Amino acid sequence: MKHNDLKEIQWDIGKQIDSSTQSGKQFMVWIRNSTEIDIIRKNQIEILELKNLINEIKNTIKHFNSRRAQTEERISELEGWFLK
Repeated sequence: MKHNDLKEIQWDIGKQIDSSTQSGKQFMVWIRNSTEIDIIRKNQIEILELKNLINEIKNTIKHFNSRRAQTEERISELEGWFLK
């Protein structure tokens, strides 16, 4: 059974339970908390994905800067060689 199917079943049961009873109220709170936990988990995953993407971008920039510095150094060496 898929996670979404389970949520639909929980909501269907929740609709059938009398929310004026204590057990009905508890069940509705449980469903709400369960849904909030799922949202938090999804947000955590998205945050980790963004963090990984930022690290990849940082590494790309570092690599680019390193290559640029190497190129500038090589140009300076060639200029020095031609000026001799």
